[in-house]
Amino acid sequence: MKSSAEIIAYLLQNYEVCRSETPPSHPTSGFWSLADLFIRQYLNNMCDGFGCKNINVVYDYLYKNKDDLIKFNLISKDGYNNSGYPLWKNYSFGKPKSKEIEALCESHNQDILSMIYTFGGEAVKYNERIE
Repeated sequence: MKSSAEIIAYLLQNYEVCRSETPPSHPTSGFWSLADLFIRQYLNNMCDGFGCKNINVVYDYLYKNKDDLIKFNLISKDGYNNSGYPLWKNYSFGKPKSKEIEALCESHNQDILSMIYTFGGEAVKYNERIE
């Protein structure tokens, strides 16, 4: 069993402060906890972002320590993204995705500028001008 302080310390090691303040340790009205932010980032984007680093490893850590997160009130009961789409209910967030999916997401993240979209039956790079 991990202590609340151990979990928070681990999360802070993998969080880069984007704004002037670090998110709260515990969920509050109107604010996601630090653990919530990592879980939301993983479930919504499956890649690093918004200050959350090493997202795949951290999500695995949080999943393995879910009981402690609940016991110490470090996560919200329900989570959703900014559009209101539910990401988890009643503390039930899914187990980490397979390594193949994680690798695909990391590759996608690195190659975003060369992504190809299909437009009118033709493949074009999104940064090319379509006339």
